[in-house]
Amino acid sequence: MNKRGLVIGLLVMLAVITSGFTYAFWASSVADADQSVPGTVTIGEGGATTVVVAFGSVDAVDLVPATVGANNTAVLTFNVNWNEDLPDTASASGTLAVSIESFTLGTLSETDIETMFSIEVSTGNGAAISVEGGQVVVTITVIFENEPATQLMYAQVANGELEITVNFVVTPNA
Repeated sequence: MNKRGLVIGLLVMLAVITSGFTYAFWASSVADADQSVPGTVTIGEGGATTVVVAFGSVDAVDLVPATVGANNTAVLTFNVNWNEDLPDTASASGTLAVSIESFTLGTLSETDIETMFSIEVSTGNGAAISVEGGQVVVTITVIFENEPATQLMYAQVANGELEITVNFVVTPNA
């Protein structure tokens, strides 16, 4: 009976130690999630502007899966300006449409990335915008929800950059 208690105690300690190493492992390996402002996007003559944001091109903090720790969310902020009206339009006001066109992480498919990350436009999509009328703030939230399912996926996440292609389109009012 005494040996059984010792074995159970050692197994519990092993589980606790393994959990601690997992967090330390992720905290030291998966970095480069941007928590600052990537920049200003200027749209000329309505139309569309596409921006590619790579986590790691700016100052960063550690990003870990939600199942491992609390640092699982990154918020990307863009200041969007419209600086020219389209020729022959009746109005210098319009609507801003923001969409996530694609995202890449190494050679992983978008489906694989979606199993780990949630990427969404949080604010600014559908906002009113006007020529030289000030900035519209657009935020995109990235949540690292689940750990990679395989060793190959882990290697891509730990050593790669998540790139998000964002499209900004202004549709002038009639």
